[in-house]
Amino acid sequence: MTRSHTIRLALAGLATMAAAACADAPGSALTARTPSFSAGALAKSEKSAGRQHPVATSFTRSIDVDHKGGRIEIPEVGFRLDIPKNAIHGNLGTIHMSVTVLAGNQIAYDFQPTGLTFDQPLQFEQDMRDLAKDASVDPASVLQVSYFKSPADLDPAHGTARTYEDLPSGIDFSGHTLKADIWHFSGYIVSWSRR
Repeated sequence: MTRSHTIRLALAGLATMAAAACADAPGSALTARTPSFSAGALAKSEKSAGRQHPVATSFTRSIDVDHKGGRIEIPEVGFRLDIPKNAIHGNLGTIHMSVTVLAGNQIAYDFQPTGLTFDQPLQFEQDMRDLAKDASVDPASVLQVSYFKSPADLDPAHGTARTYEDLPSGIDFSGHTLKADIWHFSGYIVSWSRR
């Protein structure tokens, strides 16, 4: 066997392994690959979506989860967070995760531990049947999930929020749910975006 033939076989083997690895890469209908986490320091002010029935007091639901995945459901506000298998890297062990529903009429949540990132996206799902009608919303606007850094970014009195990143979001009209992929933990709010 010649040296050039051996090199070609080695390169072909590497190409096959790379193709197989790419086939197993995490993906989603909303975000095909891991985002760059390039949320900037500059915030923009967005109109927040409101609840018909405001939350009187903030409350928290939590779960201990490992690489096997899990789910946090908060039926009182129509929220669900699906944590798929292998979203949490195996060497992290078990992590205590929590979602706090923030008081008021904004559809806003605080996810902990803040800064935690995932190998596959978690799916944020919000039932929108409790969405308040708001005549001030531009009819061309669409609902989206947006990232905020702290509760200080929220202004319930004016129905706005300072946000740093808008997530690709979609609506399942049959289930009345807004869905988005979550790649890291922080605060998330449902807001209006002009297209």
